[in-house]
Amino acid sequence: LAVATLLAVALAAWQLAKRHKIRVLLCLVLAALLGTSTVAARINFIGKFAPTWGDLFSLITASNDSEDVVPIMAAKKANYHADFTEVTDRQIWAENLGGELLETTFRGPNSQVENRVFVWAPTGWQKMQNLPVVEFLHGFPGAPEKVPQQLELGKGISQLVQSGKIPPLLVVMPFLNADAQAPDCVDIAGRPAVGTWTARDIPELIKANFPAATDAQHWTLGGISAGAYCAGILSMQEPKTFGSTFIFSGYDHPLLGGLTNPQLQSEYTLTNMLQKSGAMNIYATAAGDDTEAIQLLKNLQNTARPQDIVVTDYSKVGAHNWETWAKDFARALPWKAD
Repeated sequence: LAVATLLAVALAAWQLAKRHKIRVLLCLVLAALLGTSTVAARINFIGKFAPTWGDLFSLITASNDSEDVVPIMAAKKANYHADFTEVTDRQIWAENLGGELLETTFRGPNSQVENRVFVWAPTGWQKMQNLPVVEFLHGFPGAPEKVPQQLELGKGISQLVQSGKIPPLLVVMPFLNADAQAPDCVDIAGRPAVGTWTARDIPELIKANFPAATDAQHWTLGGISAGAYCAGILSMQEPKTFGSTFIFSGYDHPLLGGLTNPQLQSEYTLTNMLQKSGAMNIYATAAGDDTEAIQLLKNLQNTARPQDIVVTDYSKVGAHNWETWAKDFARALPWKAD
């Protein structure tokens, strides 16, 4: 596709030299279509949203006529043991970043969702106890492979630990895309149970395989963009699992998945859910002219109750990108530690 894009541009230049304006226009339109397809194909390769042509058709023809949201499934006794292996792909992780990056593919006993899970752990984690946990959700399109390097997990966390600002901790990065459609955040009838996968199966997986703390006070659910919205919704639904929330460049109302159904969209705004939840600890950020994120900060300020701790962090410098989120993460961790 990339080669075809370049050929179309070259053909446009050739037709321009011959002063064939209509042919130039057609070639440029073709180049634009091919260029867009190239970018889409690359995003799909990284995120694996549509591994087959059938999945692609399902993604294109997906409907938002979803059934009702169903409660997150109750945990059942199951074997949560998994074999985690060290990530050696230098495009995902480099040893000089500090700590260890581990990976496994796991099928949740409750959700029946099977997907990849990445865990960043500090060096020597095997001899530690009661490690705090940050479960961090990627955006859409997106994948957890981007998170470790873009947030500078090894270097950033190591520096904060050495300075005494935070204790050693685990960062867990599950893959949210259960099929070719955009993730729903919550469990919706007839759809993969991504809410149960994220808020039930992943915590149980980590507690069974790592020296992780078990109380909600030491568990944080966070994310970026679409993952930030999901983190907000799920932490409000599961306060017994997650004691705090990071919302980096999030938004108030659902923009993706089954919750965009008009029957559900107004109910599942973060501010509406906040009014129905128990006391919340939230660190929310926005930067630059990120309209949706800025509006969320204002809405949270207006909605927060006396029992809530809501920190809204706005920076004029920055945008809806990894550079901004890396800075957000570095500021949010000490806040959580305090």
